[in-house]
Amino acid sequence: MRRLFLILVCLLIACPAWGATKTVCGSGCDYTTLAQAETGASSGDTVNVSLGTYSQAEITFTKGISWVAIDGTGTVTITRSASGQRNVSIAAGNGAMSFDGFIFDGTTNTIASVVNIQDGANNKTFTNCTFKATGGTPTQLIFLYTSTATFTNCTFSGSPTTAGISVATNYAPTLTFTGLSISSFTSTRFLSGAKAILTIAGGTGSASLSGELFYLTSAGNTSISGVTATLSSNGTAPSSFFKVNGTAASTISIASNNITYNNIYSLDHIISLNGGGFTVSVTKNTVTAKHASQTNSAIYVMSQPSATVTGNTIDFNGTTSNTVVPIFVQSAIVSNVNVSKNTVHSTQTAKQVILVGTDTSSINNNYLDGATISGNKVYALLDNTAVHCIEYGYNKNGTVLGNYVYGGNYGIVIKGDETYTTGQVAYNTFKDQTGEQLRVKGVKNLPVYNNTFYLSSGRTLPNGQLYITVNSDSDNATSTGTIAKNNIFSSQNGQYTINCDANSSSGLVVDYNIHYPLKAIVGATAYTDWSTWQASYDSHGINTDPLFVSATNYHLQSGSPASGAGVNIGLVHLDPPDIGAEPYLQYVPWRH
Repeated sequence: MRRLFLILVCLLIACPAWGATKTVCGSGCDYTTLAQAETGASSGDTVNVSLGTYSQAEITFTKGISWVAIDGTGTVTITRSASGQRNVSIAAGNGAMSFDGFIFDGTTNTIASVVNIQDGANNKTFTNCTFKATGGTPTQLIFLYTSTATFTNCTFSGSPTTAGISVATNYAPTLTFTGLSISSFTSTRFLSGAKAILTIAGGTGSASLSGELFYLTSAGNTSISGVTATLSSNGTAPSSFFKVNGTAASTISIASNNITYNNIYSLDHIISLNGGGFTVSVTKNTVTAKHASQTNSAIYVMSQPSATVTGNTIDFNGTTSNTVVPIFVQSAIVSNVNVSKNTVHSTQTAKQVILVGTDTSSINNNYLDGATISGNKVYALLDNTAVHCIEYGYNKNGTVLGNYVYGGNYGIVIKGDETYTTGQVAYNTFKDQTGEQLRVKGVKNLPVYNNTFYLSSGRTLPNGQLYITVNSDSDNATSTGTIAKNNIFSSQNGQYTINCDANSSSGLVVDYNIHYPLKAIVGATAYTDWSTWQASYDSHGINTDPLFVSATNYHLQSGSPASGAGVNIGLVHLDPPDIGAEPYLQYVPWRH
């Protein structure tokens, strides 16, 4: 009835004609080959192709036809009948061409690409299709120019010599993948090209690579999310999940992916965003790489005007390399950087777990001024003598807030030759470092507020919980004017709570802190007597047990002497605030 109504309406007004439905099979259908169907059918038609392998010389699809494997997904296979460059070419044009359920197989006779999508071939859709070259020698499964293509629930497999998908130099296609499946894939890269506008939403990947899973020399707007990938190297060359090099004014989002590396000799940066001009967001990814020779970073961001690295979980346990920096953000341009709420487990033996800036002075100093490093949790090796859990280097006015650092030689390092006018190191919790817990090195007027420093029984800390010193790497720049308030220094083994060298002691302000017990040194003067200490520092300080909940929980108990004993430094609304990083009842938003 509804169809009859539509027919009557169309008799009265101008309506487009419905496309015809054509058929392809071995016998008894409209056509026996795909080439015959392409010639005989018209744009707008649907061509239902019956089960079978259709082998011919290269076929070029030019019309806006809907091609359907009528007997179900994977029942129609297109191969080449003789050696040649391509199985299939998709011609230029804006017709709404689609393929549903096809297998494009380049295992035999294909030299260049299984599918070639020509320049200007827009509005092309592949659904439930498979692209493969198992044991063959094509250069890539798909080669394309500036075109628009959508792939839904498609599978890519095999061993093309260069890549699964290659983009021609100086061309910029728009590619959308939903439910991407990369299965038993071996090559240099899966996707390789110049500038592409790329969207990948959901999918799985299993690949052995000598390069990157996704590689662009200059990305357009790119979003990769919800991909679960298991990667390994097909040799000794490094392998990455996503890498971009180059300059483009675009947005890149890498979010909620689960990336696992197996049996890899060495790694390049796993997620590498290098160049400039991008607005970068790397959020809620899980990266696991457990092996003995990890190199470079899980997340590397270089010279982006805006970079957000938040909520990622990185597991580098089992890594023994001393060249790894799991999260590394640096810049040669002015950048707005936020590194927050990441969790990193690493057994690396040197360098930094999180590095924002650099460890050595360079022409790129101060491009990351005002960075935010907050709410991160870092778990490093105990008894290590070289690892920095977090370092903010050769930049100023950063906010290092609400982090938890465990193990390593240094908990947090603030290093450079700068003078702070804003920002602070505040509400961080330090546990069981080997050398010092907070190192202030060559930075002037640094506020150190509401931190909790804890050293377990039996552990030593030669340089102290708060170590204020010159920067011998930068013309012996001093760390004068440090302001330390509302901190808890708790050492179960009587180590230095504060250690400030003589060259950095000028302008030192220390007050409203808890020392349990006191053992401090400023310049050449050592302090263990509380009354002597209070004559110069901590006139409002406290020398008693802060009453933590336990040896592993540094929230304050009810009745703690730290409750309400601090001075308002503008970070929480209650006045006066509690002392320490983990208050009794006060809400600290950056730790949630």
